[in-house]
Order: sequence, then structure tokens, then C-alpha cells
Amino acid sequence: MILFHRSIKLLKQRIKRLPSQRFNFIFLGDSWVGNDNRIAIFAAILRDTLKFNPLFILHGGDTVFAGGNESEYQQFLNLISNQDPHYPIPGIEKIPMFVVPGNHETNGIGGNLSNFHKYIGPEYWSLNGLLPSRYLTLIGLNNINRRYLTKKEKRKRNLNPDLLYWEYILDSENLTFLRNNLKGNPATTFIAMHVPPYYGSFKKFGPPQEQDIITGTKDTGTFISGWRKMKQIITMCGKCLKAKNLLFSHVHSFDFFKKESGCLEGLTFTLTGGAGARREEPVVPFHYVVITVDNINKKIDYKPIFLEDIEDPT
Repeated sequence: MILFHRSIKLLKQRIKRLPSQRFNFIFLGDSWVGNDNRIAIFAAILRDTLKFNPLFILHGGDTVFAGGNESEYQQFLNLISNQDPHYPIPGIEKIPMFVVPGNHETNGIGGNLSNFHKYIGPEYWSLNGLLPSRYLTLIGLNNINRRYLTKKEKRKRNLNPDLLYWEYILDSENLTFLRNNLKGNPATTFIAMHVPPYYGSFKKFGPPQEQDIITGTKDTGTFISGWRKMKQIITMCGKCLKAKNLLFSHVHSFDFFKKESGCLEGLTFTLTGGAGARREEPVVPFHYVVITVDNINKKIDYKPIFLEDIEDPT
């Protein structure tokens, strides 16, 4: 069974046994299963999350290292189903896991998501009507599609017009899906996608374009195409925020900030990419984030859990 459908079934079962309107879910990202021995790091992280009895786990993408390799997806699924004899995690098979696609999920660099669809599920999705409160929802989007810059755009950005430059994009299909799923204005909406925007403190992760990977340059750390339209959808002409919490991965570090003014006042931005992939600046220990939702007191808490004793194999 595809992971998404299995997780929906598990989620419904767990909600029936939920003792109160207060629950935890886990947010983590960039596990890179299939690269070196990073599955051992991811297994240790998953094992640690169980002490919080999460209602579900949200994976921010890059579950595997090479999305064109089906065996890596199988390895990932065996692990989270507690069917890997080398890394037993009793109880993890009872926890739903929802995933947004990352750039490593594609079939080759810049390729399609056929294996992701085959093993993990849809590339954008919504949990509208499924979570413990009708005032709560989680929306997952795909913003790893690429757009190549025109020569005019390259000149405007002072880039070499003879080289290939590209950037990640949140396309019109995803933006339409987001707009349609924000109708009804749930009081507490989480929106997840892989690549963070070039915005706020995320600007330190670099500009939203890089030379094509065939030239040997590093991957781009942020996106901007579609971000402006997304902000318009969230604010709905500035009347009120239609979402309160944005969740990202991609950069193998941790960051968190909250907008204190402007049209996005009150919106929180969380980034975590520390579930096993090679760590990047600013370097922090491998980690995950516990998000506690208190529907009674209308409160959300974010707590990063850093696992200091896990070493990076590289």
C-alpha cells in the first residue's frame, strides 16, 4: 500500500483513541536513506520521537538520497514499518507519516516523481477534515519543480547570460490547490513544502538561483518564484491570515522565526533538515521538531530536539 493511503488509515485509527484535544506531531526532514550509513541516524531519530507519542510524523522531503533508485524507497518504507532487521523500531509502524517531495525524490537530477508517486503518494495533499479539530488542517505542497532563467532575467540579476541558471518554483497548480484548500479558513493551518523561501532569516541560505547542476555548482537553498502569490493567498487581500504556520526542510540545519509586523504578522516559519543528511551551515546536531497543538487553549508550541550524541559519518 502507498504510504500516504496507509497513513490516512492509521491517522483515523489514532484519532479515535486520542485522549484529549492536545496532541504532538513530529516535523523532520532530509533523512537521505540510501546514502552511506545515514539510515542508522534516521533510525535513531525515529526511535527517539516515539517518547512523545506523536499523532503523526511530517517529513519535509528528501526521504531518500537517489529517488531514481527504487530500492532506497523500499529501504525507507521497511524502516518506518519496523521491518528492517538491522534497525528495529518497535511502535513506529503505528505512526502515520506524511511526506512532501524533496529534490532528492526525483528520478535523477531535475527528473520526474514517478517513484515518489509509486511508493510515497501524491506530491501535494491536504488533511482537511481529518485532524482532531475542524479548525485545524495541514497542507503539503510541491515546490521542487525547476524554472530556467531567461537571458533577460540573468542580466537583471547580474548573472552570466551564457550559463544555465535555474530556480525552484511553487507553480500555478500548487497555488490553485492551496487556494482551494484554504477556503473555510481553518483557525490553525500548517503548510509544508521542501524548499524555504528567500525571505526573513532564510535569506542567509543563499539566493534563489544557481548554475545548472551539470556545471558542478551546489544546489540552490531557497525559492522565490510563486512566493509572492502564496503570500497573497495566505493573507487574502490583507483581511486576515489564512495560515499560521509554514514548515520547510531542504537546508540541513535548523531555523525558526515569527513575523512580528506587516501583512504576515503572527506567521511562524520553521525549518528543519537534520534527520540524517550531511549537515550544512549553520551546523547544528541532528534533530527533529516536536509541535504541540493545544486546541482547547488555542496554543501551538515548537520544541527542537537535538541529539548531541549522534555523529555525522562524513
